[in-house]
Amino acid sequence: MLLFVLDESSRIPKFGQIMDQVRARIENGDLRPGDRLPSTRRLAESLGVHRSTVAIAYQELWALGYLSLSPGRVPRVRSRARITTAGSHGGSIDWEKAASPAADALRRTHPDRTVPAPQDVIDFSRLDVDQRLFPADAFRSCLSRVLRQKPGELLSYGDSAGYRPLREWIAHLLAAHGIAATADEIVLTSGCQQALDLVLRMLARPGRAVAIESPTYDMAPPLMRFHGLRPVGVPVADDGMDLDRLGEVLQRESPVLVYTMPSFQNPTGISTGQAYRERLLGLCMDRRVPVFEDSFDEEMKYFGRAVLPLKAMDHRHTVIYSGTFSKVLFPGVRIGWVVAERRCVEHLVAIRRYSELSPNLVLQAAMEE
Repeated sequence: MLLFVLDESSRIPKFGQIMDQVRARIENGDLRPGDRLPSTRRLAESLGVHRSTVAIAYQELWALGYLSLSPGRVPRVRSRARITTAGSHGGSIDWEKAASPAADALRRTHPDRTVPAPQDVIDFSRLDVDQRLFPADAFRSCLSRVLRQKPGELLSYGDSAGYRPLREWIAHLLAAHGIAATADEIVLTSGCQQALDLVLRMLARPGRAVAIESPTYDMAPPLMRFHGLRPVGVPVADDGMDLDRLGEVLQRESPVLVYTMPSFQNPTGISTGQAYRERLLGLCMDRRVPVFEDSFDEEMKYFGRAVLPLKAMDHRHTVIYSGTFSKVLFPGVRIGWVVAERRCVEHLVAIRRYSELSPNLVLQAAMEE
C-alpha cells in the first residue's frame, strides 16, 4: 500500500502534492512500469479528500506521460522515455552540419554585437544613437494613447504592408524630399535591414551579381551571399562610387541590383552631388537595373543645401528607396520603410506575409501618433 502524506498548511494544492509524490516515486524507482496505483475512490478515502482531487492529479500525471489511464481500470505506471538535458557540451543535433553553408557563413561573419561597451567607452564601431536623447516619455504616452483608442484594431492581424496611417504620414514626409509616393507604394519594415532582405529575396537568382560600393555597410554583402548572390565591389572615391567602373560592371556582370547610399555613405560619410546622382540613375535606367537607395540617414542633414534623392528623379520606377526611424528616433523600435512602384510593392508584401503575416501594429501606430 502506497503511503501519501498531505500537508494542510502547504501552499501547494492537494492534487499537486499527490502528483509530486507519485512522480518522485516513479523517478526514484519505487514505482516501476506496469505497477498499479490505487483507484481514485480508494486513494481519496485514505487521504480524506474528494475523489475529484485524486482524479485531477492522475489526469495531470497522464498528460505528463507518467501513467496509463483506461476507463474502468486502475491507473498503471507507464514506460516513459527518459529525456536528459544535453548540458553545455551540445545535444543530439550537430548544428554545424544541419545548418546550410550559407547560414553557417552568416554566423561566422559577425560576432555578437549585443554586448554593450563599458560606460566610460565611446563605441565608434556602431552607428548608435545616444540613449540619453531618446524621447522615451513621449513615446510611452503615445503607446498608451493608441492602445486606449484602438485596442481591437491594433491587437489583431493587420495589413501586411503596415499600419496605413503611418504609411500616409511617411508619404507626406517623403514629399519634403521631392519624392511623390502614395501609401500604396510604401511597405513598412523592421528597419532598412529587413527592407534590403525583402528586396534581395525578391530578386535573388543564385550566382547572379549585385553591384555594391566598396567599402560599404558591412552587413550587406553577407546577406547577399546568404541569398546566393555575388556582391561585386565598385571602388568609392572622394565624390562617390566610381561610375566609370560601375558602367563596366553593369556591362560585364548584368547585376540584378545596384546597392548604394548616396547620402552619408556608410562607412565613408560621403554625400554625392546632383550631377553624380543624375549620371548614376541614368546608367541604371539605360541598363534596366533596379537601384536600392539606402537612405538610412536621410533625416540627419541639419545644414547646407539638400541634394534630391535618386528616387526624386526616378520617372521610370527604377529606384527602390529605403528609410528608417532608427537614427532619428529609436533603433530598438525597428520601423523603416520601402518605397517602390506598386507592382514591386505587391511582391514585397507577399514575401513579407509568408514570413511574419503582419508587422507590429502597436509600435507603428505609436510612431504615427
